[in-house]
Amino acid sequence: GTLAAAELSGVKGLEDIRRLDRRIAQLSSATAGLAANLKRLLIQRAYSCERLIEERRTTAQKLRALFEFLMEHPERVSPGYREHLDDTPVHRVVCDYVAGMTDAYLARVHDELV
Repeated sequence: GTLAAAELSGVKGLEDIRRLDRRIAQLSSATAGLAANLKRLLIQRAYSCERLIEERRTTAQKLRALFEFLMEHPERVSPGYREHLDDTPVHRVVCDYVAGMTDAYLARVHDELV
């Protein structure tokens, strides 16, 4: 899809691409249709299953509790984040810290701290 769009746009180089008023990278119509069908299937059969819904709910509760704990105890963030507490608002440091967590790490840190 991207190759066809590039050819149709008439771009010759990087500067031409930068001047475009639209994105050039895209799926072909056949691939876009497959992607849409796959997305519908995943929503119907996977993302909406009760087990995943409950897991998301539990993870959100742990995230909320950990965030609140770290806002009260910012010194408990990892050392790489702790060094920013002097020049960055606490909520930003805590947000950055938890944003980088995998689900498994979030669960482990939650269980250790909260």
